[in-house]
Amino acid sequence: VLCCGRPHERQQQRRKENTLTHRRMNVLYGGRSTATGPTSQPALWRDGQQPAILSLSCCQTTSKVPCRERGRMARILIVEDEVAQRSYIATLLRHHNYEPVQAEDARSILDLVAEIRPDLILLDVVLPSLSGLAAAALIRSDTAVSDIPIIIMSGHHIGRDELDRAGVTDFVQKPFRGDVLIAAVKRTLGEEFTPRDREF
Repeated sequence: VLCCGRPHERQQQRRKENTLTHRRMNVLYGGRSTATGPTSQPALWRDGQQPAILSLSCCQTTSKVPCRERGRMARILIVEDEVAQRSYIATLLRHHNYEPVQAEDARSILDLVAEIRPDLILLDVVLPSLSGLAAAALIRSDTAVSDIPIIIMSGHHIGRDELDRAGVTDFVQKPFRGDVLIAAVKRTLGEEFTPRDREF
């Protein structure tokens, strides 16, 4: 706003503009302190913890997906007993800039998940030692890892009620195209699926 009056009038005008800017920042940042300036990242609170300064491009406050460090590739655990299928999924994920970790069965699934802390788990249903649905239920029962999203993969139809009981986030029917799996992965991680993701 231009002000061509006397010096004290221009000072009053600047004070009014600063007050208006401060009020706008309070709205944007939920009333939290913005002492470090308007370029500061908003603080996201977790129960019983100090606020963590995170980029909203990494994690939206409305998402149930756990946040990860900005710039780090999402780590995805693939639990699939068929070697060719597991290798294909791992190659597909690498192509789309994810970090795949492979396992051939769900034995000691809780120890494995706690050790590698994946951002997402892809679980086949038919596995040698423990079914994917049973493994998903185990993960959901452990509060240390229960927030990790799970996508079930199966060649058989599975009802929504059964998936909900196991705590499954999403379901992909086998056989699937690569872009269908990537769309499910991005949807679960809260990322945008683009036409470029149809490649490969």
